[in-house]
Amino acid sequence: MRNSISKSLIILSLFIFQIPCSHAQDKKKEKDKTETNKEFQDDDDDANAQDKNTKEETSTRKKAKTEPVAVGIELGLNFPYMNYFPFSNDFSLGGRGGVVVEVNLFDKFYLQPGLFYAMNGCQGKGSYYTDATTQLAHVNSIELPVNAIFKVGSRRQFLFGAGAFIGDNISGNAVSTFKIGSSNGDDLKAIDYGLGVCLGHQSRGGFFFKARYQKGLANLNPNSYGGSIKTSCINVDFGILFGKKAKHKKKAASGDKYMEPKM
Repeated sequence: MRNSISKSLIILSLFIFQIPCSHAQDKKKEKDKTETNKEFQDDDDDANAQDKNTKEETSTRKKAKTEPVAVGIELGLNFPYMNYFPFSNDFSLGGRGGVVVEVNLFDKFYLQPGLFYAMNGCQGKGSYYTDATTQLAHVNSIELPVNAIFKVGSRRQFLFGAGAFIGDNISGNAVSTFKIGSSNGDDLKAIDYGLGVCLGHQSRGGFFFKARYQKGLANLNPNSYGGSIKTSCINVDFGILFGKKAKHKKKAASGDKYMEPKM
């Protein structure tokens, strides 16, 4: 059962990753068709078309062109929190890493699904522990977030995003190993889901920094006693997107003396 849930999440992530790729292929076909029609129009209009192309090229050079789809690696720190009832709650420290796919939907808006391994849990002290010392609860999870991203800027961009996530708690432990399941007597339910927001900064070369907060909405307590168990966490990540380096259109006419902007 546990393996089938994890496999289902991975298959779902692959399906979501295919959506941006299909969207990008459609945009590329539309772009190629537009450019072909434009070439025929240029041949027919001669001098007028030459003047029109010069104006269009000047306007285009003011904006950096980016690839419609990029694939990236994202690694960072996870500060998870879980209101697990035996604990006096506090944030703990873990790691987080995975891959993202980013597709340019239109203008400054992007869709960014990802697939991550995250070390969740919490730390605390309570009557659950016989020695009354601070203990850690570790929960290993696979998470599939999908975010809508808005970027401001050209060479260096500030980004703002919001979205949702679904996660699969694959294992965990505190004093003893957690029993993952939905039956009375189990310690933690498998499936978590919720919402998140993020902000960050991205350089022209594709390197980025991102801070993110997510809040779990699912009650992970499988028992009829003890109240609810819900998660939240803060992520601080660094990464790189491959294929996002801006491209400037080169001059097309011999009389054009356009120079590349200085860095």
